[in-house]
Amino acid sequence: MLSWLRAALFENLGLKLFAFFLSVVLFRYVKGEQDRVSTVEVKVLYKLPKNLVMVSEAVSILKVTLRGPETKLRGVDAHSLSYTFQLKNVSPGPTQYQLYVEQLRPLFPPEVQVIRLSPSILNFELDKVAKSTLPVRVQIQGIMPLGYKLLPPVNAFPLEVPIEGPDSIVKTIRHVPTRPLDISGITQDTVRELLLETPGRYVQFLGVPKVRVKLRVHRVLDKKRFARLPIKLLGFPVPAQTQVSLSQETADVTLFGPLSQLHPLQAKDVIVEADATPFSTKGAGTYDVPLRVRFAAPDLKVVSPPTPTTVQITVKISAAPPAPHAPPQRREEAPPERRAEPTKTRKKPKTRKKPKTRKKPKTRKKLPPSDGKSAKSEDKEDNE
Repeated sequence: MLSWLRAALFENLGLKLFAFFLSVVLFRYVKGEQDRVSTVEVKVLYKLPKNLVMVSEAVSILKVTLRGPETKLRGVDAHSLSYTFQLKNVSPGPTQYQLYVEQLRPLFPPEVQVIRLSPSILNFELDKVAKSTLPVRVQIQGIMPLGYKLLPPVNAFPLEVPIEGPDSIVKTIRHVPTRPLDISGITQDTVRELLLETPGRYVQFLGVPKVRVKLRVHRVLDKKRFARLPIKLLGFPVPAQTQVSLSQETADVTLFGPLSQLHPLQAKDVIVEADATPFSTKGAGTYDVPLRVRFAAPDLKVVSPPTPTTVQITVKISAAPPAPHAPPQRREEAPPERRAEPTKTRKKPKTRKKPKTRKKPKTRKKLPPSDGKSAKSEDKEDNE
């Protein structure tokens, strides 16, 4: 059994492989020659007379049903197909056009048959071509920043642009609008380029659809009054025995300038000062000190000087009270661990003086008595 199966599979193996390959080729050829049905899309183009324009939605894609060999249809599916209709001897108004399969047959191989078209009737409307030159209108959106104003008029350059389109639409258009221009954040004169919006359906521009717009910006000026601002005294050191008083504690100030700087300014930002430095060393008395205004806004100005313009400073000096007797300061001893230990000096031992030994008086030798002369001489010697 095994030998028979081996012989059936491997005997004449080359011949068997050739026969298998040949059968596959014949099968593909026979199947490829069989007809089948396929549907393809064909793009529709229209060629109109120069004096006419289409004003309705026209069919742009045709669905074409084909029948033919598979090999031929496969080649048709791989290509992009288009057909142009030559519209001649047509007049303005609604138009209907009938399509026939013979019109699209040249697009396909001879072996391929066109069975059906969808749609087979084309409906559209034509109108005369009209030209016109219309003014440009700039569209503005957004709000200018506080304190700034856009000066009219806002014109575009060029002021007018030519257009072309259906007569029924062109005669209803009064102007050509631009793309909206956002004016938020603009604080100075500027020039912008804007694209034009198509003013109507089936209308086109005869030129570049772009204009230049010049914007002129104006700074808004205004006044603002600050009432009852506190007066700040400068340059007058006040010792304990000196009393300083102001004739008026507040003042009124009016500022003028750009609204962008004036509006956010508050009363705490405006400082009224009285500089009494020249009078700080003159002692007691009454002095007139001018007022000045200070604020952090470079473009603002004081419309009128502060009311009042000067303030009186009264200085009184009282007798200085006697200085209290200061108690003696207690000397703080260093903590035990930090107290410096006294250095012990080694005393020299006292030398004991030797007592003076009293000399014994010399014992006088007694001589034997002699004559009186010798005795007197001896007494004289003793006295000496």
